[in-house]
Amino acid sequence: MADIPGDQKLWNSIVSQAKAKYPSHRGSGLGFAAAKWASSEYKKRGGQYVPSKKLVTNPDPKAEAQKK
Repeated sequence: MADIPGDQKLWNSIVSQAKAKYPSHRGSGLGFAAAKWASSEYKKRGGQYVPSKKLVTNPDPKAEAQKK
């Protein structure tokens, strides 16, 4: 489970600034320096991370059988 930004509008704004400040050679994603800057800038501006919902990619068949 990973934490995600709680304020998506603020996060998107900061990511745009990070892309302008740190050009990436990886295509559309952020490089390491840009991601680190974006995360610290998001926290500095009052953004908070919230827990995301856990995705079950391979459910346990025994657990499913017990629910029935």
